[in-house]
Amino acid sequence: LTASQGGAFILCASYEDMTAFQERLAGMAEGLYEVRAQNGGLDSLITWFKTAPNGVLLGVKSLWEGVDIPGLKLRLVIIPRLPFPNPDDPVFTARKGKYAQMQVKQGTDAKAADIQAWQHYDLQEVIMDFKQGGGRLMRRETDMGVVAVLDKRAHSNTKRYSATIRGALPHKLTYDL
Repeated sequence: LTASQGGAFILCASYEDMTAFQERLAGMAEGLYEVRAQNGGLDSLITWFKTAPNGVLLGVKSLWEGVDIPGLKLRLVIIPRLPFPNPDDPVFTARKGKYAQMQVKQGTDAKAADIQAWQHYDLQEVIMDFKQGGGRLMRRETDMGVVAVLDKRAHSNTKRYSATIRGALPHKLTYDL
């Protein structure tokens, strides 16, 4: 944030993460950037961001998709944690469970069916949201900036799905600060 002097979205996976980042950044801004967090509708925050010379906007799910800030106004998107689906979502859990049951009925053992359901639902949901989040930065051919993914599960090969996550964004990958 200091290097970019603001111009950033921090796309949080939960309200708890967003609140923690807001509290931490409040004392670090030192006049280089102004931090605001989503606390309801986005319209007034997006208007503020478009006019703020050094704005940093923290948000959750609705900031990950459908927001268009052209040019260098948005030059940094930070994704602190991959947006895995909420396991307490009853609709998501029911769909995933039904898929696993169908796999078992077709002869797949229960553990393999659960893994397939995770790959078919959880991983696909993460990839879709991850693409949406990274896509906030690159909306036009002339847009440029950095998508900083801080979640170690997307780096190296810490998880079997790490390369799949990294491959979801078409941007050039670097670990060079």
